Amino acid sequence: MSDKINQLKALEKETNPSTTCPECQSTEIYRYKKLIDSAGGAGPILLPKLNPNFLSEAKMIPVVCADCGYIRFYASLEATEKLRTSDHWEKID
Repeated sequence: MSDKINQLKALEKETNPSTTCPECQSTEIYRYKKLIDSAGGAGPILLPKLNPNFLSEAKMIPVVCADCGYIRFYASLEATEKLRTSDHWEKID
């Protein structure tokens, strides 16, 4: 798949994630309106080594099902662009 297609797919997830819950099939899906840091103050770093620079964390969008509480996180386009060239992440075949 071309890099352009992969970028468009990542942007689509970032701006318009799936509207159906994969857990309970509900359509009561909500996303946070802005990108958030992938590292909380007391939590783990969820996207290590994909940050845009050493002063900030990689960004992601949380998506929550209002019926069952299932939570998904979608990495930002900026973070997903770094995956293929990162020495710290490996593709699962």
